[in-house]
Amino acid sequence: MWKSVQKRDRIIWKSGNLYEAGTDKTFSLDTLPQEYTAYGNGDYRINGLETEQADRSDTANLKYECYEISKGKYSLKGLPAMFAKEDEAETLEIVLKDHASGLRAHLLYGVFPQLDVITRAVRLENTGTAPVTVKKAMSMEMDYEYRELDAVHFYGKHNMERQMERTHLGHGNWSVGSIRGTSCHYH
Repeated sequence: MWKSVQKRDRIIWKSGNLYEAGTDKTFSLDTLPQEYTAYGNGDYRINGLETEQADRSDTANLKYECYEISKGKYSLKGLPAMFAKEDEAETLEIVLKDHASGLRAHLLYGVFPQLDVITRAVRLENTGTAPVTVKKAMSMEMDYEYRELDAVHFYGKHNMERQMERTHLGHGNWSVGSIRGTSCHYH
């Protein structure tokens, strides 16, 4: 059910609120920037995580649990990555938890201050007693209010790998990826 909220000379359309928001009609998952979203929580944007619990429910209600900052950069066994010595980077780990299923999302940020680079990955952990099927898990999604921003990414082809491209980020969704089914010299 969509409702309108009068706010300083303009009307903003909001979708239904979470239980925790109570009667606060200024709160809406549709419009708030979020760090990592999961399917089925009232946020109708593209979600980073889709799961199915043992009881066939498909919602993971991820809430902040804790964080940790450590020296060096995180690593994910078997995956390509940017590496650093312990004094060249730091890792920020933010843990989100779905208390119903026990699923945890570990958001891993590698910070390279000298290079002006931040990397991001997600590691999922099932701490519950029942199995959880992961249908989709994106390493990153980013919500922000519109402003002048560019994304720098790399594309390629045989013998021309890692070609840098700068793209202006406007309204809407933007993604970088490949549908080849495996890592390669393309995206």
